[in-house]
Amino acid sequence: MVDLGGDVTTCSESVTINGDIQNPDATYNWYLDNNLIPDENGTELVVNESGTYSVQITMPLNDSDCTIEDSVQITLNSEQTAGSISDYELCDDISGDESEVFDLATKNAEVESSVPNSNYNISYHFTESDADNYVNAITSTIQNTVNPQTIYVRIEDTNNGCMAYTSFNLVVNPLPVISEPSPLNICDDENNDGFTEIDLTAKNDEISNNQSNLNISYHYSQFDATNNQNPIISPYINTNPTDIIYVRVEDSETGCLSYTTLTVNVFENPSLTVTTVIPV
Repeated sequence: MVDLGGDVTTCSESVTINGDIQNPDATYNWYLDNNLIPDENGTELVVNESGTYSVQITMPLNDSDCTIEDSVQITLNSEQTAGSISDYELCDDISGDESEVFDLATKNAEVESSVPNSNYNISYHFTESDADNYVNAITSTIQNTVNPQTIYVRIEDTNNGCMAYTSFNLVVNPLPVISEPSPLNICDDENNDGFTEIDLTAKNDEISNNQSNLNISYHYSQFDATNNQNPIISPYINTNPTDIIYVRVEDSETGCLSYTTLTVNVFENPSLTVTTVIPV
């Protein structure tokens, strides 16, 4: 029997089909889409165009001939499919200009994972035409000019020359819009010692403007707020008559952050002077 193997889809320029049955008396005829290929009578066939290839092998058997055959579908592509790439998102700065600096090389690993495992040359371009023609590749960090801005990716397999193309957006997300809270003024408790339990979360709605996607945490220092560590669990007990609390506000959808401070004042309860009136 003869076995040409399974169907082949490849980005290579050519594929060699082997139909050798190790019989020196056999004769071979090769066909493309059921049409005889002239002058192709060897055990192998070099294929350089897509189609259905068949081999017909004839062997003498006693006083007659025995014919066996097999076929295979060959698809030669110059392009393969790349998976989708996530948008490259950064948070805006306090200027609110919707423009930030992007390092496209940080997307290389994700781009490579979107295509079959191989060796690739990846380039990024501002237009689809530039990617198709491999011109004007972006070779350094860039600052977006519109928000969002599409980046086109050219992926070349350096092993077989197969090409793939995809794209993603540069996105600059806004910082959370928050309000500066008014001081949190609390009267001391019945101990009147200058220290009392305080519920900082009472200021959440004022700071967030009632935006449900904003997560708020309170901290003793700006360092802790910036690094999201040591959050104050409410209720907390003040350490001074006036405390400055550092507030971290995170957008749960984008991860962008804004900061503010909250002044907490604890006031002493007024002392009551009792005057005894003696009737005359």
